[in-house]
Amino acid sequence: MRRESQKIAGSYSAASPRVSVCMLMHNASQYLCECLDSVLGQTFEDFEFLIVDDGSSDNSAEIVKSYHDDRIRLLQNTHDRIGSLNMLLNEARGGYVACMDAAYVMCNNRLAIQYDFLEKEKDIDIICGEIGANEERSQIAAKEFEVTLEAISESNIISYPTVMMRTDSVRGKRLQFDCEYLFAEEYNFWADALFAGLRIVKLSHVLTDGSLSGAQISQQNGVEKTCSEKVSQKIYRHLYPSVFETKKENLKSSIKEPLAGNKLTVIIPFLNEREELVNTLKRIRDNVGNRVEIIVIDDCSNDGWPDESVADPFNVSYLKNDCRLGVAASRDLGVGLCRTPYFLLLDAHMRFYDGKWPKRLVSLLEEDDRVVICCQTRFLKKDESGVVTYDSECPDVFGAFSTFCVDRYWPDIEWNLKEQHAGQDIEIIANVLGAGYAASKRYWAYIKGLQGLRKYGCDEALLSFKVWREGGKCLVLKDVVIGHIYRTKSPYRHYMVEEISNNLLVSYLTFSQSYYCYALAVALHKDRGLCLKSMRLLRLYHREIEELKTYLNSIYTKSFESVLRIHRKRLCVEDATSRLSSLYHQINKFVLDNPSKKLGLYDGMTGQLLWFCLYNRWSNGKNQDNTIQSLWKDICDAVASRSLSWNFSQGIAGIGWAYMYLHTRQLLDGYPEHVLHDIDLQLQEINLDRISTTDFALGAGGILAYATLRNATGQPDWNAAYSEELKAISQRIIENPSSDMPSVFYATYYLDMQKNGVEKDTYLPKVSEWLLTNQHVPSNMEYWEPTVFDGCIGAVIGLIDNECNTKNEDYV
Repeated sequence: MRRESQKIAGSYSAASPRVSVCMLMHNASQYLCECLDSVLGQTFEDFEFLIVDDGSSDNSAEIVKSYHDDRIRLLQNTHDRIGSLNMLLNEARGGYVACMDAAYVMCNNRLAIQYDFLEKEKDIDIICGEIGANEERSQIAAKEFEVTLEAISESNIISYPTVMMRTDSVRGKRLQFDCEYLFAEEYNFWADALFAGLRIVKLSHVLTDGSLSGAQISQQNGVEKTCSEKVSQKIYRHLYPSVFETKKENLKSSIKEPLAGNKLTVIIPFLNEREELVNTLKRIRDNVGNRVEIIVIDDCSNDGWPDESVADPFNVSYLKNDCRLGVAASRDLGVGLCRTPYFLLLDAHMRFYDGKWPKRLVSLLEEDDRVVICCQTRFLKKDESGVVTYDSECPDVFGAFSTFCVDRYWPDIEWNLKEQHAGQDIEIIANVLGAGYAASKRYWAYIKGLQGLRKYGCDEALLSFKVWREGGKCLVLKDVVIGHIYRTKSPYRHYMVEEISNNLLVSYLTFSQSYYCYALAVALHKDRGLCLKSMRLLRLYHREIEELKTYLNSIYTKSFESVLRIHRKRLCVEDATSRLSSLYHQINKFVLDNPSKKLGLYDGMTGQLLWFCLYNRWSNGKNQDNTIQSLWKDICDAVASRSLSWNFSQGIAGIGWAYMYLHTRQLLDGYPEHVLHDIDLQLQEINLDRISTTDFALGAGGILAYATLRNATGQPDWNAAYSEELKAISQRIIENPSSDMPSVFYATYYLDMQKNGVEKDTYLPKVSEWLLTNQHVPSNMEYWEPTVFDGCIGAVIGLIDNECNTKNEDYV
């Protein structure tokens, strides 16, 4: 039977309706009537209802024809989703296109809300809203916001049945749905619209009710997921373009020829610095005149400050990036363009106090250009009226170092507050920090500068670790002081995904395998979702990253462990005092006087064995040799008797790890193969599927600690099936957000070993990988326990191990 629509057309004009409601249908008869009624019952009436039947084999077309409403226009097409969607765009007569899907229901005032918005906001091209349950019609769902490429880079957040578009905007940019992205064609359409410069806003209203078909059309199958990944990759490629050689070639003519005798170029990338750029340029020219070249790079500032004419009085080369590259890529660009052999990288909010620094920097770099020189930082602050003063609350600093703290993303960098050589103008440092660092153009190119970093973050860490591993040095020049205004708020937006991906990139390119895995584990444990997004970004550049890693490995002359010692040395400076030495002696006597009757690592003989071996190394003595031999025998006998549990804290997994730890540290004579063979066999009897993935001490993480170290130091005695079980439990640990930090690390490391093999002789295990207890020794010995876990041994074992590894080492 034929149906009457809920509303008559009213002011509808067939030739030029204000809105075209565009809907594709395919075998939608089950729920089509409710959808049609919701559209035709809109409070806003001046629209055509354009429907393309996408090759339906049911009676969908007959249902549409049963409606008596002259606003309906039905077109037929063979089954071709992309072709039908484009037919809708091409056939629409209205000034706006309102997208609809036959499986949804319009809220009755949807068209009115969207039409009124677009009539008022003439600079907005596309709007969308929320999809809600039936009882949520027209409610406020979220805050209104503008949709950007960053916002849709991970997934499509725009619901097609809620979209309204300006017809002229879409046709003016020749936007169409693309069959290459079938099943993700809508996602690709929004990306193309943003690429073309159209503006998209997501409204706060629920505009469309949930799917009538019982399953949202956007649920991803495998093909759709693959196509969505393609769109996401396209967006990332647009956001983070490759910028180096092509851009340099195009911009070479923009760089001024250096004045005779000038050997140093100051390079200043900036973003939204307003008057500070001029202030910095003025201080440079006031102090050194034209004795240095200057290149400034505007990284797409949008703060309304005047254009490059502000720099004209200072005789600089002024460049403006076509798209935002970030500070790392802008610095690389500037170095590639500079025409002097040496350069100084600055931020655009710096102050200079004398004119000696160009000659000083050049003379040092001419002596040895395999260095990066960090100028001394003076901390400045700027009040609301623009007055800049010295921040007396900030102490003097001497470069920086990485603490490798488990509650911060690696490589975490902190200022070094301890001067190593008072009275000397130059000091070796672990990391440069604070801008104001100089190098040679030749060396920068050789170590590939800051290649690979995206947007902002980790410049200093990547540069410093590469320099040290190549065999160069990082220096602080204490007699060249540069004032640096440190702000409480950044003048530009930071993107955490890019910043975390930069941390992971530095770890991957410059750390050893185990330290990279720990850096990844820290990131996973802190924010799993953010870490996975960051890893996804890195995968988009997998080929370039692997090529860079291969090259860097070919020029490295130092192991990561040798570079790590200079960071450890900075950590030990404050602690290596006579008081700490006295404490070691006290703890050693206390442990001797309180032998444990237990056998485990956490609170038994194995933990005490670790202590005595490390104490002997630290004190250059052999006073505990008999005790060590006795402990060794008792523990070996217990393992052979099969009387111990399997776990890490009290059982054979922890004992096996401790034995291999002592072997790798050369604190144990011989490799305890027979003991490890027994442990291998006993651990294979454990059903890994039934043990915890969240408790390292009593769960699977402890077994993986043993397995990863066994892989790295010897030939484990387990079969292929057990190796697969270990891989499966590792994946379960990583996927479980409740897994503890040590478990995540060993799971990550084990999987990396299985995928990429083992970097032989690079892994030196550390107690700090799993011992995360409070490092405090009570002053009252009545509260001491002779144990590793929550005892006096555990409080200092990491410190004494670091001292054993830094003692009598030459780092330079």
